[in-house]
Amino acid sequence: MNSTNKKPTNPPYKILAIDIDENLISVQLQPDTPINLSASAGLDLSITSEGILENIELLPGLVAAKIVAHRQLEWKAYFAKIERLNQRFKAIYPDSLIPLIQVNLLTNATYTGREFLDGVFNPLFSPIDLTEDPATPPFIDESRYYNRQRQIEILLPELGDSLSACFERGEAKAFTLEYIHEELRKKGLTINKKDITLVDDSGANIVFTLQHGFNTVYNPTNPNCRPDGFFYTQFRASVFDNLNNIIDDAENYLEMIEITHQFERVMAFE
Repeated sequence: MNSTNKKPTNPPYKILAIDIDENLISVQLQPDTPINLSASAGLDLSITSEGILENIELLPGLVAAKIVAHRQLEWKAYFAKIERLNQRFKAIYPDSLIPLIQVNLLTNATYTGREFLDGVFNPLFSPIDLTEDPATPPFIDESRYYNRQRQIEILLPELGDSLSACFERGEAKAFTLEYIHEELRKKGLTINKKDITLVDDSGANIVFTLQHGFNTVYNPTNPNCRPDGFFYTQFRASVFDNLNNIIDDAENYLEMIEITHQFERVMAFE
């Protein structure tokens, strides 16, 4: 029996939807543009050249004077763990429709996918060095990048005239997760909403996402987007604690599957 030709049976797929601004990065369109971070969150901005980009085009005609990574080393290490787990999963189930942990990027900004992924995400965070082999699939491709324009295209047929208000109150990302969930269902994948996680600095986005039944990781870096009484220092440690719980679930599953796979290979030769 060759188990590599089998599709996995109900693996615990995890879907991450990670907000960009004041979460992964802070953008200064002009050199004197203030950064929307609290003082404590600002301490986690990169201060080395590896975490700072200058004069980066975010979409045709829009160039940011400076882009600074937030908690860069932790995010890079986290994405590297995900890549290793996904490669282990792919080695056993190469025909799986999605990776074990799928990472999506969400933003209400208009940064276009190719410019952002090639010019910002890949040099700052990607665990894959595309310069070594340009044919290697990227860690995140444009199909998993949801900027404001793409969210509008997705949500307008359903929400119509109420779409603008949906963005204003902070519910657009929750509806985008509904779209992602439905698209996975159409592929025949049964994924619980609690296994789809939004990581965001906006309290409103977090509240509406929870109301829609999804999981969240709150990262309140931006004092303009959080309720009174909430502080970055309260949540800082729990951000990666919660994210690492997702890694742990996937790791435990893979260890079990790898043992089973090894046993099946031995039995096939007996």
